[in-house]
Amino acid sequence: MPPYRERAATGSISLASVKEIEKTNKPPLVLFGLKSLFITTLKNLLQQYCEIFEYDNIDSASNFLFSNKVPIAVMDIDPPNDSKACQDFFSTGKTINPDMQYIVYQKDELQKLPEAAVILQKQGAFVFRKPIDRIELVELIKRFTAEWRIKNAD
Repeated sequence: MPPYRERAATGSISLASVKEIEKTNKPPLVLFGLKSLFITTLKNLLQQYCEIFEYDNIDSASNFLFSNKVPIAVMDIDPPNDSKACQDFFSTGKTINPDMQYIVYQKDELQKLPEAAVILQKQGAFVFRKPIDRIELVELIKRFTAEWRIKNAD
């Protein structure tokens, strides 16, 4: 499957239907969570490595997954985000593309992972605690990107 990039999108990302995308040398990455400083920071950090598609609505995000082969997703499962929606997004993505890699962020509460994070981790997601360890995240994204380029080499 060829790599993609979003063409000029109009309107709110959460209200957008399936986006038109064009070829690029960066893998697509879905960033799932309500707009916040944390999501903005992730987007700014990752956009040099991946084409970012940002969603805060499970239906729009799932439609995008059905229409595009996405190798990487990053989610924020902390409130005000809905951890159930994050679990649904994970299940949808893994059903469509079992090789899809998930990175889940949650806040550090008493060194114990919340139940939603434990469930996702047991199913193969990489679970990290906030704040972002930039070095750890970038190294993981670089690894995923290198694997994606090998799989999608023409």
